[in-house]
Amino acid sequence: MVLHVTNGDDAAWAIEAATGAATVLPWRDVLHDGPVPAGLDLERLSAVRAAFLAGELGLDEEQVRADFCSRDTALTAALAGGGPIVLWFEHDLYDQLQLLQVLDLVAGAGEGVAARVRLAQAGDHLALQPAQALVGLLAGAAPLAAGQLALARRAWAAFREPDPQACAGLLERPAELAGLPFLGAALRRLMEELPAPGTGLGRTERQILELLAAGPRPPGPLFGAAAALEEAAFMGDWSFFQRLRALAAGPVPLIAGIDPAAPLPHEGEAARHLWSACRLTLTPVGRDVLAGRQDRLALQEPRRWQGGTLLEPGTPWRWDPVASRLLQES
Repeated sequence: MVLHVTNGDDAAWAIEAATGAATVLPWRDVLHDGPVPAGLDLERLSAVRAAFLAGELGLDEEQVRADFCSRDTALTAALAGGGPIVLWFEHDLYDQLQLLQVLDLVAGAGEGVAARVRLAQAGDHLALQPAQALVGLLAGAAPLAAGQLALARRAWAAFREPDPQACAGLLERPAELAGLPFLGAALRRLMEELPAPGTGLGRTERQILELLAAGPRPPGPLFGAAAALEEAAFMGDWSFFQRLRALAAGPVPLIAGIDPAAPLPHEGEAARHLWSACRLTLTPVGRDVLAGRQDRLALQEPRRWQGGTLLEPGTPWRWDPVASRLLQES
């Protein structure tokens, strides 16, 4: 039996409906948010991820850990078995990070395993593609090459490093990224989430403030407008609303209109109504930060993980989006 692995439930349902696949495994992890530290095997890393996601989403940690364990066991068993595996992943950052993790596991499964694995990469979102396109992707799924596995291992390790220098180094050698054609753009988009010089804003934060500078917006339409600014939209509404809460938090909020302590929309009908009814606005300080007259990091002290890197007060790393260069401030 063929095991098909893809990003999440919507893509899994689309693949099942279009191809008749009997076993589709959704990977279901938002790896661009939260800790993905180096030095942990799959079991321990999944425990870290489960604790983070359960805490952020208000879910039962034991259930999330059980879901991760079931997922990991299914892939591990398939890698140890003799059957074929097809990997279905998209072009965006969310998928490319998942692909790196899965390919790292394939590479670590021993000689000969990669020969049973084919890769179906899509330049658009799988769940939105017509059935005929998915059938064509399956027909064109290519066997993995040794160079692709080696690249994935390097990139996965770089993503998990305690500082972003290794990821920046990969982007300085674009020819080496050609084996995974969507990886370079995805890693660059990841780096753009680092604070920018002058403003202290990552790209998502900057886009939010720019949109609100044009006038108040409800969170839902703001999410859609921000996604439309992406070359390859990757962020779900949960991640986006977390960014909104962070911008509204602290003694000097950059946006107004929502209580940063408010539950997120997925937490119940009352929360959904609260978020749909509010209108977000840019504060005067938010305008100053957007214009570069003040630095967000001097006003707020965000603490969040990006892969293996903990971004917290005093973190020296910034990404210059104009020069596409990593900076280290003293």
